[in-house]
Amino acid sequence: MSRIAETATVSLALADYASTDVSGKTHIIGQGLAVIGWNPEMGVTARFALLIDVRLPIEFTGAEFPLEIALLDEAGELAQVPGPSGMQPLRVAQVVQGVADMTRLGQKVADHTGVHINVIFDLGTGVPLALNGLYTWRVQLDGDEDRRWLYNFAVTGPPPGPVFG
Repeated sequence: MSRIAETATVSLALADYASTDVSGKTHIIGQGLAVIGWNPEMGVTARFALLIDVRLPIEFTGAEFPLEIALLDEAGELAQVPGPSGMQPLRVAQVVQGVADMTRLGQKVADHTGVHINVIFDLGTGVPLALNGLYTWRVQLDGDEDRRWLYNFAVTGPPPGPVFG
């Protein structure tokens, strides 16, 4: 069990596009996706971004820990996507560091607001997922298997055209 995962507040969202500026603010277009379109010519989803917002108490300033993002299929298993060596699970892990900018905010404000970690997982070229598939993003912190944060979404194609005659 991880004290980091135990005390973390984590928010997940999907958006059409997201970026972070040098001050750490996130700029989002089209947040709140639950259904992602599918491009039949390319065989991939539309562009989208997964936004992960982690907040921790001030005591974790400077702490480094792994953050893992995994895509699960409808059965709850790791979703398989084409990779350089054939089909492979879509799972990414990176070490992140808790930072509280006490020089800019001041100790009292930093103590109150705590540590903030903002991660954007941008899938700008889409992902080759199954049309009409149901998927879940799973986020885990610090290798803690007991705590996870989930975000469900679906992949759908364009609506059928009109029928004449």
